[in-house]
Amino acid sequence: MKLHADQIRSMTREEKLLAMEDLWENLRQFPEDIHSPDWHAAELRETEARLERGEEKFLDWDTVRDSLGRRP
Repeated sequence: MKLHADQIRSMTREEKLLAMEDLWENLRQFPEDIHSPDWHAAELRETEARLERGEEKFLDWDTVRDSLGRRP
C-alpha cells in the first residue's frame, strides 16, 4: 500500500501521529532489518567522548518536553 501526498495532506494531525506511531512500532519488530549508516556510529562515539569529558549531559524526557513547550 502506498499513500499519496494528497492522502497524507487530507489526514488530521492526530491521524498522522497515529500512523507514525504504527510505522515505528512495525519497524521495531524487526530491528535486524534496520542498518545505521557509518556516520551514525561515529557520531555516537563522539557523543560518548564529550560525555566522558563533561562537555555533554543527559536530560530526562520530561525536562526536554517541558523546555520544548516553553519555546516561543
